[in-house]
Amino acid sequence: MFNFPKSVLQPGDVICEGYYPELSENYYHHYFNQVKEAKASSVVEIGVRAGYSAYAMLLANPSMRYLGLDINSPNEFGFHDGAFEYAQSMLRKEFPKAKLKFKVQDTQKLDKLPGKFDLAHIDGDHSFTGCLHDLYLCENYVKVILVDDYDFVPSVRTAVDQFIAERGFKSKYIKNFRGMMVIWT
Repeated sequence: MFNFPKSVLQPGDVICEGYYPELSENYYHHYFNQVKEAKASSVVEIGVRAGYSAYAMLLANPSMRYLGLDINSPNEFGFHDGAFEYAQSMLRKEFPKAKLKFKVQDTQKLDKLPGKFDLAHIDGDHSFTGCLHDLYLCENYVKVILVDDYDFVPSVRTAVDQFIAERGFKSKYIKNFRGMMVIWT
């Protein structure tokens, strides 16, 4: 089984300190697996934070093209100072062959993505409206959408369920620490 290395956690990351066993044993390997299953050579991630999910996805394909979009708002949305900068530094160090690009971006202000991608990971705005916007944003630019926090945040579940019902896309639920939904566009 995939084992998330504690060595890549940002020092002082209080979000993960109390949850590390659950994260390593029943969480990040799903990102790794989805990249493998999708044979993804390109990923766009909405909501990077400290880069842990990106790390797992890049382990699955260390030379992929990756775009990380994040609002980079310390003390909001599970962030603390320096998380986005830490992600960039850590990922560049760990994956020198990857084509990494990062952008401070409020995706709620975007009406299209800058290119096509094999997979999108949505873990940004957790409001109903925000999550639904990010789903609509990705649908014409990616083959597979992976949404985090399906069980953890009720508004995310509602947005995902509405999106799937409206569009008729095939989906798969992944039971884990926070719940995930995989959607094929």
